Amino acid sequence: MSTKGNSNYVDDAVSFFTKKVKDKNGVSKSCHRNEVHSIEWNSSGSRLGSASADKTAAMHTIQGPKLVRELELIGHTDSVDQLCWNPQNANVMATVARDRTVRIWDARSGPKAIQVVNNKCESINLAWSKDGSTLALGNANDEVVFMSTKTYKEVSKKRFPYEINELGWNQQGDLFLLSTGTGNIVVLDYPTLDEAVSPIIGHTSNIQSLEFDREGKYFATGGADALVALWHATELVCTRTFNCTEWPIRGLSFSFDGQLLAAASESPSILLTYVETGETVHTLETPDGSFCVAWHPSQMILAFAYEDKAVHRGESGIISLFGAFK
Repeated sequence: MSTKGNSNYVDDAVSFFTKKVKDKNGVSKSCHRNEVHSIEWNSSGSRLGSASADKTAAMHTIQGPKLVRELELIGHTDSVDQLCWNPQNANVMATVARDRTVRIWDARSGPKAIQVVNNKCESINLAWSKDGSTLALGNANDEVVFMSTKTYKEVSKKRFPYEINELGWNQQGDLFLLSTGTGNIVVLDYPTLDEAVSPIIGHTSNIQSLEFDREGKYFATGGADALVALWHATELVCTRTFNCTEWPIRGLSFSFDGQLLAAASESPSILLTYVETGETVHTLETPDGSFCVAWHPSQMILAFAYEDKAVHRGESGIISLFGAFK
């Protein structure tokens, strides 16, 4: 494929996915006993983490175009809603579940958590700071709790008068952004947690997804209004919107070069969209919609999760890999 900035990127991408990718809708595998709620690659791309309604999380490796389960992570007593990897340690992953615990897992330590933190309230969303020092937990009380990863103790907390959804730091680590049920984006200075700007009007309804590109140029939001909005990460202005589906956007992911954006929804297809123009370069068919998407951090490989009971004979927790494998 052409390099970033090349005017032929779209043509090259279409050719790449058409001619060099063998499985046009990915190679699928049932990885959990119930639906997958979250997937994410670690910083090196050596592992894919997954979290499921079956009360487990897992770490997977790639062998050719297939996922191989390395570890099934056991300990949560209710549905596991989200995971994130430590950006500074490719072995360490955090999960939150409806059992009101945060669990930290290390691939070198086997299937049991190395740290369990009990919370008074169920945590729903999770983010790890870029330097690996802090976990941010968005909970059911519309609070964001910041926890030191040295002590696993709360260091600060902020409550909001509206629903809080996805959250995370910008690439510089000096701003903390939150998507809300009001359709606005909240931007806080970090670590003061003061408002950097007034809440930004983002969507006409609930913003369910928030994702940053790896180079810090853009972030994207996805709403219940079925729109994806692309934002300039430093100027905090919307540069364009994409109408990728007629369904609420459930998850977003930028490719490693920041040029392609994938959106998960209940639509029977995932569009791979060129960020600079909104052109579609490839369409993946997912019969029952997709729950979450995650581009590999250094290769043109997309992981996505979905359910397709008719095809997979009742199997659940399906994760598919699409792309060209080295």
